[in-house]
Amino acid sequence: MLFDGKTSLDEVLHRVREELKLGASLPNHPFHFFPFCTSGADARYVVLRHTTSDLALWFFTDSRSSKVGQILKNSEVAAVFYHPEKRFQVRVKARANIHHQDEISASFWDQVKGEARKAYGSVVYPGHRIATPADAHHWIEKVDDRFFAAVMLEVKKLDVMQLDGLTHLRAEFVKNRDHWEMHWVAP
Repeated sequence: MLFDGKTSLDEVLHRVREELKLGASLPNHPFHFFPFCTSGADARYVVLRHTTSDLALWFFTDSRSSKVGQILKNSEVAAVFYHPEKRFQVRVKARANIHHQDEISASFWDQVKGEARKAYGSVVYPGHRIATPADAHHWIEKVDDRFFAAVMLEVKKLDVMQLDGLTHLRAEFVKNRDHWEMHWVAP
């Protein structure tokens, strides 16, 4: 369990932050891959690459992907994380910010090493129809960051649920400028 009824809301938020940090740094952590939803209820899994103390969550994508176009139309997004061993979930509402061809994306690009860079350098853009699977496996000759985007989720609300038989616990955290409003809510 992540928390119980005696855990303070401040401590619940701290523990959620720590789990998200672990999700970004440990490939086997349950939060490493997470469902990400754009406003059209279009969902897909992405990889949690970085978190900050103020709960900005980062993932990388190809700038030509459909999710980027959807974010440009409506930056309000959602994500969900679930930890099966500790039996808790974190639902996230956020505003997505795309960094492409700027200093921030360049700093993240420097962290992408070797063959992993090919994921952002395919000749055929993501979602394009192809005749055979092999048609998708062609990369620009010198892979660079022209299609690399770092997406930052500026968390606005967290809904945290601790599953525990008939006595589930649930807390809500709403970001109000520089502080979090915290409340226990009925599960």
